[in-house]
Amino acid sequence: MIIILTENYNAGKLSLGTNLTDIFSEKEVFYTLNDSEFENQFLTFKYKNIEFGNRYEMIMESRGIDSPTELKIEVDAFLINKLPTKMISDLTDHFHKFITEKTY
Repeated sequence: MIIILTENYNAGKLSLGTNLTDIFSEKEVFYTLNDSEFENQFLTFKYKNIEFGNRYEMIMESRGIDSPTELKIEVDAFLINKLPTKMISDLTDHFHKFITEKTY
């Protein structure tokens, strides 16, 4: 999955997004890749707003009609170091902008 993220980041195919919440402790930013052939397979790489533990999480999701499934993986430093440095810095920069946004 790390290779898939890297290849798609380098090809400009990942979407950078945020979750919709005003609750500071629940704010997250993420890259998402959608399988365009089936349109119900997703790979998401998150940076979470947590005080302790691992901030990074990878989620492989299948939204099938009968039974949606989700596989969550905490990504350790070893795997983070295999991703492009700019990919991680773009994600964390986006996170810092997101948490400092004012909501009205």
